[in-house]
Amino acid sequence: MIPNERILVIPSQVIVPKLKSAHSLESTIPYEDLMALIRKHHQLVDRAPAEIDNSLKQIIPYAIIRFDDQVYLVKRSKRQAEARLHDLYSIGLGGHISESLDDTSDVIRAALARELEEEMDITGPSQTKYVGIINDDTTDVGKVHLGILHEVLLEGNYCRIREKENMTGNWCAIPSLANYYDAMESWSQIVCKYHLLTGSQV
Repeated sequence: MIPNERILVIPSQVIVPKLKSAHSLESTIPYEDLMALIRKHHQLVDRAPAEIDNSLKQIIPYAIIRFDDQVYLVKRSKRQAEARLHDLYSIGLGGHISESLDDTSDVIRAALARELEEEMDITGPSQTKYVGIINDDTTDVGKVHLGILHEVLLEGNYCRIREKENMTGNWCAIPSLANYYDAMESWSQIVCKYHLLTGSQV
């Protein structure tokens, strides 16, 4: 069931032409330029109609958690609200943005920090680094979402899942992600293919 909430979107026509393909991780657009585009064109709309409106892209902060050559890999349970992710593996955590923004606010990173706080317990130092824009216009779900990918870089493997009823997780060496690729949700596949496993046969 889709929650009754208002979410941050931008018109597809202002961002999609700037992306290199319909299934890609676009890393050439600086974060400051992306934020300027979102500030200029953003809207708050009801989520339910937005889920079937291809003229809009819902802005989703999306983060992978890394420690050395490992990434935190999670598997979504059937108890999670988003049915389209049930029983799929993911290396990304994220969610919708429900507030507007002004000329100085950075709601993407603020929303990302809240999402990570809700889902994960990270007890040591970390740094957050912008990577790029995830776009997947090859699926109905992807056509209405845009992922803003960040890496959360830890100094130790000190994280655990808070919402244990919704997902399970473990550290996975980056080369071993290929073993889970076919069972991943599409955005995690994009991150693996174009960022973490570049040059592999996934």
